[in-house]
Amino acid sequence: MRITAMKSTTTVISTYPRSGKNFFVDLFKLKTGFHIPDTHLNGYDEKGHVSFLKNFEHVVTIIRNPIDSISSLITMEMTNHNLNYFDENTFSEVHAQWVINAKVNEYVNFYRQIKDNSTIVIDFDFFISNDDYVIDSVIDITKTPVLLSPMESQGLKNINSNFPRTSKPQPIYENVLKFVLQKESELTDCFNAFEDAKKLINLT
Repeated sequence: MRITAMKSTTTVISTYPRSGKNFFVDLFKLKTGFHIPDTHLNGYDEKGHVSFLKNFEHVVTIIRNPIDSISSLITMEMTNHNLNYFDENTFSEVHAQWVINAKVNEYVNFYRQIKDNSTIVIDFDFFISNDDYVIDSVIDITKTPVLLSPMESQGLKNINSNFPRTSKPQPIYENVLKFVLQKESELTDCFNAFEDAKKLINLT
């Protein structure tokens, strides 16, 4: 049996990349039968991003510390585009630094708009450790109807996704993480933005 999830018209999830968005969307769909629209600001078209969010009553945001999210995002992009800036034998300091600078700007740009736009803010580590509770709480807060029976929910589990759940198994992840940690002093604005966002967490 193939189950087609309906699209939610009241709830959207907006996160910085590699912060649990796809995991959340899949779990929500499994529980309810609704697919939540999703978006990343990712440093581009901030005005358009904010305008899009205004179409929804509920904006869910998962926040994750910059070391982990930036390292994971760089690893995914390098792997997907076959770029070797961080490979041991072809390491490029100039290109790696350029990538770090771009991700820092994207991270800060995204996090600075959370206060004005997000209605449900969740910590990444809390979500990963309490996924059922978080999903059930969001369902309750957003008053999303549960359209699927347990059997239909099981059917949805058979829908496969090729999107990588984690970047850690990728060969270059350790090299990326090492370089990001070396540049930790340059992530001050990211850490400040993350700390400000932690004050907005309202699902615990």
